[in-house]
Formats: sequence, C-alpha cells, structure tokens
Amino acid sequence: MPYAKAKAKKMFSIIDDSAFWHNLLWLKKQLEPLTLAANIMQLSNVCLNQVLIIFGLLYKDYQALLAEDNSLETQYLVQHIIDSIEKCWAKSEQETLQHYFSTLSTS
Repeated sequence: MPYAKAKAKKMFSIIDDSAFWHNLLWLKKQLEPLTLAANIMQLSNVCLNQVLIIFGLLYKDYQALLAEDNSLETQYLVQHIIDSIEKCWAKSEQETLQHYFSTLSTS
C-alpha cells in the first residue's frame, strides 16, 4: 500500500507540473502532421499523386515549424524529420512519378 501511495503522489506531481503539459503540447505539434500523413497513406484507395502531395505538405509544414520555433529541441527534431522526408523522396521512384504526372497532363 505505501508503494501505491508514493506512486500516486509522484503521478499527481507530474500532472500538476505545467512544464509537463507544455512539453506534451509541443510534442503533439511536432507529430500531428506525421500522424495525418500516415493515416492518409494507409488508405486502400490512396493514389500516387496523393503521396507526392503529402510529401510536399509535410515538407512545407515542417519548414514552417522550423522557421517559427527557434528552440534547440525543435530545430534538432524538425531538421531530422525534414532530412528523413528528403531521404524518402530521394529513394522514391521519381521516374515513375514523373511518367505518371506527364500522363496526367496529356489526358
């Protein structure tokens, strides 16, 4: 029983700490674009052009986050996310995408 009370007191002190909620909000702000993109890309009817648009929107969102928040944590995290997006784009079959978009423009 004493262990449970000590654990509860520790949890209440975390919950009462405004820094905890501030950090949680910061983390939510960083991860929200990725969760939205993941949900869209997991749809069974997602098209190739939608994937490209999602990459572009993620890149734009994270560039904006990088510009608006100068904290070291944000700069570090967001730059790694941007690097990862660029790496995924570099690995993608860009020729296939270019062919796909050229067929769209001619039809």
